[in-house]
Amino acid sequence: MVLGKVSRLIVSASFLALLSSCNSLGIG
Repeated sequence: MVLGKVSRLIVSASFLALLSSCNSLGIG
């Protein structure tokens, strides 16, 4: 199902963005 794939991609992308922003805050 395409919708499931898209939502999964969005979730993983937002998780990755959150993780990288947390890393930036931790480093900076």
